[in-house]
Amino acid sequence: MDPTRPNSEEAQGQPGSGGEPERHEPAAEHHGGLSQAFLERTISFRSMSPPLLAASLVPIAQAVLAAALVATRDLPWPMVPAGRLPGGQILATLPLPTLVFAAVFMVLAWSYVLTGALHGHGLLRAVGLGAYSLMALLAAGSATFDSSAAAAGNAGQSVLIGVAILLILLGVWAAAAGLWVVDRANAGQAPHLHHRERLWLPTFLFVVGATALIYLLSGLAGLESGGFGRYLYTEMLVLQFILIPVLFLAGTDFAEWSEVVSGRIASVGASLAGRFGPWVLVAAIAATAAGIVLHYLWQSVISLSFNLAGIGIVVAPAIVALALVGLLGVLALPARPSPRVPLRALGFAAIVVYAGVGAASVLSFVTAPAQNQPRNLPVQGLVAYQHDQKPRFAMEVPEGWRPTPVQDGVAFRGADSSGFPVQFLVLQVPAGAGDAAEAQAVQARLEGVLGGPLQLDGRRQQGQWQVQDLHGTSLGTEVQGRLWTRTDGGSRWLLVGTAPLLAGGSYTPLFDTLVGSWHSGTGPVAGTGGGASGPAPVDYLVGTGAASLVLLVVGGVLLRRGRAGGSAGLFLMATAIFDLFGPLGLAQAGAQLHVRWLPGVLFTNVLMTLALAALVFLAVQVVRGRIGRSSVPPLRLVLILLLGMVGLLVLYYAVFGTILQVQRFTLAAALLLVAAMLWDVILSGDAVTNVHGRHVPRHSRVLLYFGYTMMVTTLVIFFSSLSIQGGGTAGLEFESDIWPQMGIAVFGIPLLLTFFVINLGDWRHRRRVEEGPPIDREELADE
Repeated sequence: MDPTRPNSEEAQGQPGSGGEPERHEPAAEHHGGLSQAFLERTISFRSMSPPLLAASLVPIAQAVLAAALVATRDLPWPMVPAGRLPGGQILATLPLPTLVFAAVFMVLAWSYVLTGALHGHGLLRAVGLGAYSLMALLAAGSATFDSSAAAAGNAGQSVLIGVAILLILLGVWAAAAGLWVVDRANAGQAPHLHHRERLWLPTFLFVVGATALIYLLSGLAGLESGGFGRYLYTEMLVLQFILIPVLFLAGTDFAEWSEVVSGRIASVGASLAGRFGPWVLVAAIAATAAGIVLHYLWQSVISLSFNLAGIGIVVAPAIVALALVGLLGVLALPARPSPRVPLRALGFAAIVVYAGVGAASVLSFVTAPAQNQPRNLPVQGLVAYQHDQKPRFAMEVPEGWRPTPVQDGVAFRGADSSGFPVQFLVLQVPAGAGDAAEAQAVQARLEGVLGGPLQLDGRRQQGQWQVQDLHGTSLGTEVQGRLWTRTDGGSRWLLVGTAPLLAGGSYTPLFDTLVGSWHSGTGPVAGTGGGASGPAPVDYLVGTGAASLVLLVVGGVLLRRGRAGGSAGLFLMATAIFDLFGPLGLAQAGAQLHVRWLPGVLFTNVLMTLALAALVFLAVQVVRGRIGRSSVPPLRLVLILLLGMVGLLVLYYAVFGTILQVQRFTLAAALLLVAAMLWDVILSGDAVTNVHGRHVPRHSRVLLYFGYTMMVTTLVIFFSSLSIQGGGTAGLEFESDIWPQMGIAVFGIPLLLTFFVINLGDWRHRRRVEEGPPIDREELADE
């Protein structure tokens, strides 16, 4: 008997069985939180055959090895060429061990994916063979048309290698056709004996050999010319568009981690509340909420100057978004939704939102000839500006900005004409006093000009400029931005761009464009803004609107179905709301309407609003005298929500936010993503790896899933290790570096809110059951 076959003696729904799990509600489901869900979703290794078990352990070993490669990427390894960055002539290099292991990992990943596809449904076979053929044709083309090999007189050898790769591909197609013939011949006679159950291991070994030969031949073709590194780089660039949703979806993993940690802390508080009373939880919530509010308003507190209009701008859109999610929760709770969002809902949301962003890029490409204005900038357009007085310089400035007269040593000060407090300054200070003295002079100069304390960090080189990130206060408003410094003609030029903290990084492309167009002296301006690329606000609005509409429709259908369908519907609709109110929705609408005070809902808005709401809630409960033993469960949920949001905020800014500052996929971010991949593998049982079906058997699901995750892990280590020849790094050329951070914001907030709303509704349901039906006082009086 094949151990991978479903065992009829096993209980229905257990790992290895072919039945659907029985939909019952465990007694401790709502109390166990994610710990209980962890046990239910963990992959079952015990029910696997030895070969399948070995195949399942390989991705785990790969994740550990990937973490080691990322951790040691900055050691003095030999560097090999890995192609030129898109849109430029800058050569990217890669550590030799990373290149070797990336090739080995891709051989295994492709073997997993193709074997799983060939043992599944006919559609899976077609898609798997198509993707595999694309990889092989890319390898053959890279080997055949390697210009470096042709220049060295090895053109004939390159052609032979390309032909050999094509012959291997034909052999794979022949094997796939043979497997299909065997499958058709045996399907009607003995379904349990056809190749899906008995021949998957020979298929896997054959595909491993064929794939290894393809990569080996590609390596031989580009051994001296560096063509193999360029081939891998090109393959990774193509694959990123298929694999990005997994990186995007990593935001839900971080949300679950955050809920686990905050749940443990809140459980300790609940235990203390059981011993010393509920005021322990009240104090914890009050301290957390007050700390959040003080963090965002600290500069206003110490200056005794509160910008109430600014606070209103921050919390108003978040209040509307949170109120809509609460209303959806009221509609979903009567059907008793499950406290866990199913994996298929998370995956569907990731694909739809990603498709919306992709639609914006497609619209941008299609309408590019009709666009005469700078793109991807939060302004109407750019015009040339020449400063004829001393010090003389020229640059582009946003059309409609108000340049103020030269005063207090400021050569140029441009501000947004709409009143939104964003500005760009050009200053000049004497040079030659020494680095330390000049740094102090620059710090003091900027604080005097901007009117508040500043912090400068993250020094790096950007062409001829030294760049630092800027954080601080300008006239009572928290701001962030960048400082560019450069010595020219015996003077030190300072270019400064600042925007309010609530604007996020939306003005960074504009500041970069202005700096790129600047030059000392008068003369024509380079006009870099006219060539800027990227979707316009209207493109983002169309893509985001279409994606949100799909999520709202599907979520609305599922919302009242209860159990897993209800939680999926609530999560999908909450995701649609925050997508519409987020940086790609509301903020782009503001840019399209030239209304700068619509930045979109970010962590700042949501966390500030939740903290203020928690303080108001506690005050009302205390005044009404409703703090008692029965209030411990909802207080615990409030604390979990606040701490969970804080945890996501730390991941968003402290870990993944540094990617934008250092222009590289950071070590911590890469290791966290590897950990997220490992987390997904372990918790894949309930949705993928423990499930068996006739058209897609269990081993096919296991191989497909693990092959996919292995590709994602390989992309992480490959692009996190790229370096620019001659110094610097190439992390941001791989735009997927930003997707995990975006996933935290897009999915983390709705997921935590979904957990909170469902668990709060479940607590209210249990409380009503314990209290019994309401007493009919008229009937009691009659008796």
